[in-house]
Amino acid sequence: MISIKNGSFSYPGGPPVFRDISFSLEEGRILSIIGYNGSGKTTLIKCLSGIQDFSSGEVSIRGQNSVRGIERTRSFGYVPQLTANPVPYTVEQMVLLGRSRFLGPFSKPGRKDWQVIRDVMELTGTTPLAARSFHTLSGGERQMVLIAQALATEARALIFDEPTSALDLINQHHTVDLLRRLSHEQGYTVIFSSHDPSHALHISDCCLMLKKGLTHIFGPSEEVITESCLGEAFGIEARIYTHINDDGEASKGVLPILKPYRRE
Repeated sequence: MISIKNGSFSYPGGPPVFRDISFSLEEGRILSIIGYNGSGKTTLIKCLSGIQDFSSGEVSIRGQNSVRGIERTRSFGYVPQLTANPVPYTVEQMVLLGRSRFLGPFSKPGRKDWQVIRDVMELTGTTPLAARSFHTLSGGERQMVLIAQALATEARALIFDEPTSALDLINQHHTVDLLRRLSHEQGYTVIFSSHDPSHALHISDCCLMLKKGLTHIFGPSEEVITESCLGEAFGIEARIYTHINDDGEASKGVLPILKPYRRE
């Protein structure tokens, strides 16, 4: 689906934000990008999605080499970090914005456009919110609307910038589960950045871990998200644990080891 070779980025006159990043991702797979604050996760997400261009390196999408940023935007549905949005659009109007690439400046949505809107809102569980104003929704509801908007582009690859960062525990669970279902059941290619290695370990097929010193590791998630690699990347002690549910199914997570605290 997508291949990056020696991708680097720096702002004019500034030091590199990231350097010589290389990886390949197959169609229908999930890639997580993790690393400490300031490691370049958001900048890399913007470069991958075409919002910014890499300063150097080669990008290939479905075998087409050297794809420029503006061309990459047509290949991906992009979901930015969740922030407050004062625009008083309805939920249906917000999702309809995802169809803008198919509509001319004076054209109206057609039958296909409305069918796509209905389908993606059904998939994300946002149909009951259609007439609500977007800015009145909870954080979890807004996230689902933005995902529906990205799906409305009909891109088969989706890029998420820290999709769970502003959500409570239950909405983190709903969002991570939706990303899993989009890949496993719908065949979407999914790329997401995260501060939570547990989410990355739980659903991603492969992981790109950005480390200090402009270094990185890429590989299968269970080989990259290890206790030793987490210690090197984040500077903390962590443990990988396995939980077995009542059906005998196993899921793994990451537990940071905090220093003991005693009130004086």
